Amino acid sequence: MTAFEDTDSWNTPSTILTRVRVVMGGIDVDPASNDAAQAVVQATTFYTLETNGLAHEWQGRVYLNGPYSCVEPFVSKLLAEIDAGRTTEAIALVNARSSSAWFQALAARAWRCELRQRVKFWRPERPEGSKGRQGSVAFYVGPNVKRFLEVFRSLGVVTAPLAIRD
Repeated sequence: MTAFEDTDSWNTPSTILTRVRVVMGGIDVDPASNDAAQAVVQATTFYTLETNGLAHEWQGRVYLNGPYSCVEPFVSKLLAEIDAGRTTEAIALVNARSSSAWFQALAARAWRCELRQRVKFWRPERPEGSKGRQGSVAFYVGPNVKRFLEVFRSLGVVTAPLAIRD
């Protein structure tokens, strides 16, 4: 059984990925991707529907635009990889679903940018993109917090992890 369906393959626009690379200096792993997306993401290692990123370790800098229909296992895996020390830095682009347990788990540990505008995701058959039905949040975990703030604050409100504010 695969982790997500092909209909979940909505790719991140280059405007956001450029910022991701500026913050992290590159992308080592994209665990929920496809061949077309890699022209823009340019991850050293990527996993697709067929290769199931949930079945692999995520070493280094991770960019996660997980499938929105089943993002929880990807977020859980990301947090587990961070705890294991394999993922050293990560940016996750997710739906703004603040009442979800997976969202709260990320919010407790990661800096976040609540994007002012809906992301215009694209697919090969729709390269002009299509705005999502709801807002998105970019979460960041890693040592380059200052750079994340500088690079993402023009896109929306940036807040500290809940654990820092407690």
